[in-house]
Amino acid sequence: MHDEIPNGQGSEAKIAHLSALLRAIHKVSLLLAREKDLSALLQGTCDILVDSRGYRTAWIALLDGQREPTGLAGAGFGDGLVAVRQRLEAGSFPWCWERALAQPDAIGVRDPSSECGDCPLVQVHCDAGAMVCRLAHGGDTLGLMAVSVPGYLLGDPDEQAFFEELARDVVLAVRKLAAEEELRRSESRLAEAQRIAHLGNWDWDIARDQLYWSDEIYRIFGLTPRQFGATYEAFLRSVHPDDRQAVESAVERALRDRAPYFVTHRILLPDGSIRTVHERAEVTFDSAGKAVRMLGTVQDLTELARAQGEREQLITAVEAAGEAIVVTDGRGMVQYVNPAFESVTGFSPEDVQGQLLPVMDREQHPELAADLDAALARAGLWRGRLVRHKKDGTPYQEACTVSSVKDASGEVTNYVAVKRDVSEQLRLESMAEAVNIADNIGYVFSGIRHEIGNPVNAIRMTLSMLRSRLDKEGDEQAADYIRRCLEELARIQYLLDSLKNFSMFENPDVREMDLGAFFAKLESLLVRDLDAQGIGLRIELADGAATCLADPRALQQVMLNIATNAMEACRDRPEPEIAIRIAARGGAIRIQVADNGRGMTAEQQKKLFRPFHTSKPDGTGLGLVIARRLLLRMNGRIEIASRPGEGTEVRIDLPGA
Repeated sequence: MHDEIPNGQGSEAKIAHLSALLRAIHKVSLLLAREKDLSALLQGTCDILVDSRGYRTAWIALLDGQREPTGLAGAGFGDGLVAVRQRLEAGSFPWCWERALAQPDAIGVRDPSSECGDCPLVQVHCDAGAMVCRLAHGGDTLGLMAVSVPGYLLGDPDEQAFFEELARDVVLAVRKLAAEEELRRSESRLAEAQRIAHLGNWDWDIARDQLYWSDEIYRIFGLTPRQFGATYEAFLRSVHPDDRQAVESAVERALRDRAPYFVTHRILLPDGSIRTVHERAEVTFDSAGKAVRMLGTVQDLTELARAQGEREQLITAVEAAGEAIVVTDGRGMVQYVNPAFESVTGFSPEDVQGQLLPVMDREQHPELAADLDAALARAGLWRGRLVRHKKDGTPYQEACTVSSVKDASGEVTNYVAVKRDVSEQLRLESMAEAVNIADNIGYVFSGIRHEIGNPVNAIRMTLSMLRSRLDKEGDEQAADYIRRCLEELARIQYLLDSLKNFSMFENPDVREMDLGAFFAKLESLLVRDLDAQGIGLRIELADGAATCLADPRALQQVMLNIATNAMEACRDRPEPEIAIRIAARGGAIRIQVADNGRGMTAEQQKKLFRPFHTSKPDGTGLGLVIARRLLLRMNGRIEIASRPGEGTEVRIDLPGA
């Protein structure tokens, strides 16, 4: 049965009822005003309703937009509040809860056991009624508040008004705490953002000369609030003495001209260290045009200034470097080249900006290209030497280093290439090597010629006479021995003739020579051997390549050596052919001798210019050594590229006439 107000006590009971309401309102108001913790606020409200208002039970639940509970407090239940939480979390609300959520006013339930049989608190409410109210602000539902009350209070309009007013007060308190929490989070985020950005804000009340600094400014200036007088003069004392005049002038200009205030200056910290800061501010003026307030920011630029200084030093070093330095993106597109790039390659920055930078001709250098890719993938660094061409077509030897730059995730963002023209260095090294070889081998060969030349001639003459006599007497065995001796002597003679070339042309007769006539004569010298071996020959003389500066006799020796090697390489090959092309390249003449012979491995190519090293069974290994020495004497050079099974190309560069 429900409790009722006893008969005959209407007025006194009414007064007592109102007094109890006022006491409860006072207690709740004090709680809502002073409590800063949301959970304590909700629990305290429930406790007051049970202890001071006389309700049987009370609970408050906060819900999110999906009606999931975010906070729950209750009083008078014991362990019964667990059933409320489980029902809230399940999302299956009893009839009274759903009804309360659908209307703005509180609802009353006089007989919960019959009206709300599926309520988890039906046993608690079995001898009392219940009131449930939606906690809402505007159109947003914040939660529910429910109480179990004596039956006589359900129909009391003052009680219902109190309950609904209490719900509104709880909503306001919850929103106030949420706003304060959001403000604290915002201030915390702002302070963290200022710490990360080394940026603080300040507010100067000009009339009162009161200056507010955020925490980050104190950190930047190396001060604590107690060390700082919070005035404009106190701020100026922290400015570096050499920069104070500039800061004061900037402030005066902003106040006088109503201009934005911005200045970069140094500050002096208490420990004697110096930092660089940048300030920006705006001035507020009153209706009379008097400056009353400045709001601004301070950013610590010390690290940025240091990095900028280091960057400028790096740029100066790169710009002054004698080597060509190229920076590309991860695809190999050129982003930057230094001034030396144009002097090394002949290409201007405008020629290559935004273009793909080929480190090498991959078709011409497949092995080097594979080595470059593997080295960059493995170690991010490759070094090599290449033959490149300047913008005008002039060939040159290039020492190149390529390195990759990766981001934190390991992705390549840039490539840096350092390129150096080593043509002159290599030419001088080759000359020194050739001179050294010539000096040493020439000395030995001179002795060899002196010591064995005359005896060989004597032996040859004697054996010839002996063979002549034996031919008449018919001694076949002796004749065979003598024939073999003569063959060996012929080989010795060939070696001696080859050795002579080391001392020939010590002072070459370099002059302007007609290349058309030269190669016509060369073809006539080669044609018989070429025809005998079935090897084709093509000679192409391009326009503008009619003359060069060379010694005709020395150049003929070079070309005969190279042609002999080409014919040997083409032997027994299908459709053998040798092609000779002569063309102008910048200020030089390029002679290319290409064959489709058996080619050479990379290892064989490394030993081409070593004396006495040869892969031919009857060769001396001196032909290319002699050719390079003769070309160096004529300010020329030679390089060879070959692929096994595909052929060989010899490139000779001579000065143009």
